[in-house]
Amino acid sequence: MSLVAWHSTSEPFYPVLLKQNMPQALLLQRGELVQLLLRSAPCLGIPTEVAHDSVQLLDRMLASGAAANVSGRLLAAACLHAMSQQDINGTTMSELRLVP
Repeated sequence: MSLVAWHSTSEPFYPVLLKQNMPQALLLQRGELVQLLLRSAPCLGIPTEVAHDSVQLLDRMLASGAAANVSGRLLAAACLHAMSQQDINGTTMSELRLVP
């Protein structure tokens, strides 16, 4: 499911969940990282939907705390890479697992 489709079903609750689970410093950095993802994807020939899926994965990682000691830009790049591979291989978001 793309981020756009996911937001259409859960938007009223999503910002609350994100804010509750994400440390304040990461929440402040999120806007910059989202812009980085959305601007970089087209330059790399990656579809917009994949960029949006990357944002969803980035949010999950930031909220989980699993990447607390990782550079935000490195994490964003890893999310974009993972989602571009998911797009190529046809893996769905529900098949991806976050490993703590």
